[in-house]
Amino acid sequence: MPQILTLGSLNADLVSTTSRLPSAGETLSSTSFHTIPGGKGLNQCIATQRLSRNSPSSPSPSSITTAMIGNVGNDEFGPMLLTTLTSNGIDARGITTRPGESSGVAVIIVEEDTGMNRILVNAGANGSVEWEQGWFSKNPECKMLVAQLECPLPTVLQAIDEAVSAGVRVVFNPAPAQTLPVDVYGKVEYLIVNETEAAILTEREVAVLDDNAGIESTGRRLRDMGARNVVITLGGRGCWWVSENGEEAFQTAEKVGKVVDTTGAGDTWVGAFAVAIMEGKRMEDAVQWAGRAAGVAVTKAGAVAGIPWRGEVEKA
Repeated sequence: MPQILTLGSLNADLVSTTSRLPSAGETLSSTSFHTIPGGKGLNQCIATQRLSRNSPSSPSPSSITTAMIGNVGNDEFGPMLLTTLTSNGIDARGITTRPGESSGVAVIIVEEDTGMNRILVNAGANGSVEWEQGWFSKNPECKMLVAQLECPLPTVLQAIDEAVSAGVRVVFNPAPAQTLPVDVYGKVEYLIVNETEAAILTEREVAVLDDNAGIESTGRRLRDMGARNVVITLGGRGCWWVSENGEEAFQTAEKVGKVVDTTGAGDTWVGAFAVAIMEGKRMEDAVQWAGRAAGVAVTKAGAVAGIPWRGEVEKA
């Protein structure tokens, strides 16, 4: 069975909801508080699992399996994060518990009326994730690597290099964005970024992406840097994409209900897109499917809790 491997972060998300975001120096009372699993790596991995299955008990229509590589700390959050993966049917043998380290933690404030959020992350054990050399030769069923940048850049680059050598497809979401070696772009089949990340990677002001012309020129610049296929996600505006054969288009966002919480919507988009590409969908169709999945995700609270199953998206 073909497998999608996610390399990335696992965090305990400490989420407070509030009627409005506090100003500098201001203290407000929150309306609720929850500790839930998160992290871009964990979110994207769970998205690949759920969006390849109609429900928790159903098999994958395309026989896709999922696995993850990452670290948790030897603290109260580690078992919660591991259980989240295994209870969702994900192969967690690549997760290492680091003695003497804390798990990654994200403090998230969600504004109730708009669903918008503010996030502060401490990497914890995610900062010491190492790539296991020979992973793809030991796991020949792995056909796609999904990676982000909430674990060390050298680790991610090693994984991408080995993936390319093994003929494994690479979906790269370089978030949070940082300067990358120029040669990495040519190794990436699918580069997925938001407006801020696109601006950082191309060394432009983010305001350049305020209009369609700026979005298009920035996306084409990323493709010229070597990435074969580029997607710039635009939140509520949808996304813009360009493929290796020169096709390009704007895709409007699909609104399927009231926006409750945007946390994890981008990760849902990446996971849904990866599944669609693995299933052989054309890029245009994969982009549309991912947008619909993200549209469902924002109608529910929480990053992991908001990630829909395939059947939910199909019915929305």
